[in-house]
This record gives sequence, structure tokens and C-alpha cells, in this order.
Amino acid sequence: ALNEARSLLRALDAIDGAGRLTEAGTSMRKLALPVRLAHMVAEAASSGHVHEAALLAVLLTELGLGGDSADLERRLMSFRTEKSPRATAARQLAERLAKQA
Repeated sequence: ALNEARSLLRALDAIDGAGRLTEAGTSMRKLALPVRLAHMVAEAASSGHVHEAALLAVLLTELGLGGDSADLERRLMSFRTEKSPRATAARQLAERLAKQA
């Protein structure tokens, strides 16, 4: 399991061949997200899509937000307009993640 984790971190450019944290890894570490989602948000920051990536990351980590559809686009649309306190807090979290990235 440890070797698989290291392989994943190398594949995501979070660590170098010697196991040291890279610049990308440092950016990912700032985000309180699973490593794959942290990578997505960090990469999106350099391409101008950080807000969308942060919303998606929160949507994928918080069950039930935006409904229970398997259609991620539909869930994202619902999540953007959902007025519950939980959804509002989740959107605020996404905004903080986008700023941290």
C-alpha cells in the first residue's frame, strides 16, 4: 500500500524520485482534499478553472450535495443554486479552496 501511495504521488508530481515534496506537492498539501482532488484543484489554478474545480472537489467529497444523480453536471448545476445552509457552507469551502490553490 505504501508503494502504491508513493507511485500515485509521483504520478501526480507531488513528490520527486527521491520522495521529496515538489512545488506541486506543496500546493496540493495546502488543500484539505484527497490527493487526486487536490491535484485537480491545484492544476486548475494554473489554467483559470480553479473555481469550477474547487466546486467539483467539494461536490465529490460531500455526499448528497446537489442531489443523488449519477450525472455530475446535473448535480453541479443543482449545487450551485441549492439554498440549504449545508450547500451554502460547502460553496464557501470551495471558495476558500480556490483561494488557497
